[in-house]
Amino acid sequence: MIEFDSSLFKEKVKSLFLHIEEETLAAYMYSTPDPTIENDPARGEEYYRKVIEQSVDYYLYKEEVRLIKKVANQLSNYVPQGVDIIEFGPGTKTAFINKSLPLLKSLNHNIKTYIPVDLCKTYLDQAEDVLQDELPDLLVKPIQDDFIENTDLVKQFDKPLVWFKGSTITNLST
Repeated sequence: MIEFDSSLFKEKVKSLFLHIEEETLAAYMYSTPDPTIENDPARGEEYYRKVIEQSVDYYLYKEEVRLIKKVANQLSNYVPQGVDIIEFGPGTKTAFINKSLPLLKSLNHNIKTYIPVDLCKTYLDQAEDVLQDELPDLLVKPIQDDFIENTDLVKQFDKPLVWFKGSTITNLST
């Protein structure tokens, strides 16, 4: 499990304000409160969900869901047998059900292993729980890691196919 390192967090904040790096805090933005930290203020996921649900102007999430559902079956024509689907940032349970699950269902016969990668263990556990119910025969190997800092992890798989949804990409600098 990845532990919160306050000195690393302080360095990342400093790096952000000094314009050394831009996306240094992306890993902290969608976090859920940690029950081991008294009055943990992390509520990024909660606030993001409110933006999605309450803002008529924020169309990205809804459009992304619509697009994925529209093309998921077509994508299976381009994916070879025996691939390892590596998903950078499966996200909340709702995001996983709306975005990742349609793709995984359409590619199920092609997938050797599904590897969700996220810093948030809660998200990894939720994805695994959903798949246990929806695709119980799919081999799932979650990795708790910062995929922004560790993109090389794809090299450990024979036939990697990276699934990197659009809303995650918007957290990165150009």
